Amino acid sequence: MDEALVLRQADQEADFHAAYQTIKDHAQANNIEIEDKYYVVLIEIYRGYYYRFICSFKETELFTMIFGNYSIAYRNVVSKYYNFHPDQLDHTINSFVQLLVENDYHPTGNVFYSMIIELAEDGLMTAEIFIPIEESNFTNTTGEQMFFRSYFLIESMIMTRVLNDFEQKASEKFVELHHYMKIFI
Repeated sequence: MDEALVLRQADQEADFHAAYQTIKDHAQANNIEIEDKYYVVLIEIYRGYYYRFICSFKETELFTMIFGNYSIAYRNVVSKYYNFHPDQLDHTINSFVQLLVENDYHPTGNVFYSMIIELAEDGLMTAEIFIPIEESNFTNTTGEQMFFRSYFLIESMIMTRVLNDFEQKASEKFVELHHYMKIFI
């Protein structure tokens, strides 16, 4: 199953039918076609159980995937602020990775960023780019302003993903997230 709607913490619903209805309501509200069958995954954690409800998409044209109530957590995260055009995001991330590697740090590859300022009239955006590293200590000897967090957690966020054509689709996804926030948040 490549693409699906997932209801996390579905055990908080009254029963399986209520969980399935929650997914169907969300799919309908967002013009998403889902299959008529669903999967239930039972997960054991700390002597308790919870389940996830999963409905796969019908094979249709691509549509936006935005996940609400998402969280991320990483250890040993270095971040740096950048101003750049959205189509230069890949180049900007590579520059930051190179800066870390040149200073004997080992990025783990889980790159994420936070938009600080929306696109300006000149097309520039400001973002803080975050890269987890293997090392648990960080000493900045570069003269560039960077920040280190031994633990990084964001809860209750929205998230989307870009699977291909990153430079083109990243700008589109930013607009979609912004639109989603105006409607739902």
